[in-house]
Amino acid sequence: MAGHHGPLKTDPAVENANIWREQHYLRFRWTPANARAAILGVVVFQSLSILR
Repeated sequence: MAGHHGPLKTDPAVENANIWREQHYLRFRWTPANARAAILGVVVFQSLSILR
């Protein structure tokens, strides 16, 4: 049989980033920067993809 290895050692920084990513929608607020990013994502990039 193959060698038996111990469990993986988890990285606390990776775990923290994963939790933050999964719960980001709970802390989301519409700020001018977020609104600008949403408008750019919807209007500009979609219109560029249509023009191709």
